[in-house]
Amino acid sequence: MALTYTDYFILTLFSTEQPKKGSTVFHILQGKKTASILYRAADYSLDCFFGFFPTIVRHAFFQRLDQLVSVGYVTFNSDIDEYRQTVEGKEAAERYFSHHYYPTKVRWMTHGRAVQEFQKKVYFLTQIFSEIRHNNSRYIPLEKNGAIQQWAKQWLKQQRSDVQESAVKFGQEWKLLLSQLESENAIVIAQSMSGHQIVGLTKKQLAERMSVEALEISMREADTFSRLVELTAKQQTEVPLFYSILKEIMEQNDNSLSKSAKETIQLIQKGYSLEQVTNLRNLKKSTVSEHLIEWVILFPKVDIKPFIPKEIYQIAEDLMNENPAYTFKDMQEKIPAMEFLWFRLIQIERRRKNGQ
Repeated sequence: MALTYTDYFILTLFSTEQPKKGSTVFHILQGKKTASILYRAADYSLDCFFGFFPTIVRHAFFQRLDQLVSVGYVTFNSDIDEYRQTVEGKEAAERYFSHHYYPTKVRWMTHGRAVQEFQKKVYFLTQIFSEIRHNNSRYIPLEKNGAIQQWAKQWLKQQRSDVQESAVKFGQEWKLLLSQLESENAIVIAQSMSGHQIVGLTKKQLAERMSVEALEISMREADTFSRLVELTAKQQTEVPLFYSILKEIMEQNDNSLSKSAKETIQLIQKGYSLEQVTNLRNLKKSTVSEHLIEWVILFPKVDIKPFIPKEIYQIAEDLMNENPAYTFKDMQEKIPAMEFLWFRLIQIERRRKNGQ
């Protein structure tokens, strides 16, 4: 059986240099929000795809992995559930993606929710402004989500220009942004838009037109909107309408911090110690520690030092400078008082410093 785009994409998630646990990679794609999976997402350099496939089916994922093993593109160590890409697999993936699209702009762990919301709102406003330009108020809205429909009404009311003028400006901003994209990406976005007497093409329809699989179109669209978010943030004065949408989303976006973790972090930010938070929330110490790790991973600017005794931090730093491969067990032998939370926070900080 010939391999598909999905198979080759899964192949790229593995490495010739670093063995990876299949179950961990699956949970990263699924977006399982535990401190260990979040950390491994960064450790495996897969944080860009964290939660990209929330409905992924476990047995289907492992069937594809088995197929990659059977053709010699991946090896599997069943004793420790670890997979490693072979040299042949690496070369096969490079050949395949030399003529297929591969996403390079997506950062789903930190920006996935914002990009998806931006995409929905921009597409919906595109339809609204198109109908406004044709003086048509009787149409079926593209967006079925009531909250987004209500948001659009409020957003339109906030604009200083009249709606016709705003519609023209919105179109001009679209043209400016699309002109800065790769031509095929711009075409995919333009053909996905709905407007007056125009229904945007589905991913399946686009895939058929371009003779590719639907997943490739999804990847291209997600990557392109990630690029559009980047361009919009950099060109605030050139695309003020687009920027007003993005700014509001980014101010409200919490990088997908889980609800319970958010409650813990709010207490920490008010000055409560981890022990006090544990008692106030009636949680296990390990749970509060996981919340802290989640916060530090999702918000790279958070300083870890206040959560680690100064003397232990310094000794651990010196030891890891000598040997970056130290495990928690190794560290405990050198520093008996070392706690796992402190060890993990130091690991995360080191990854930041190394630009990983």
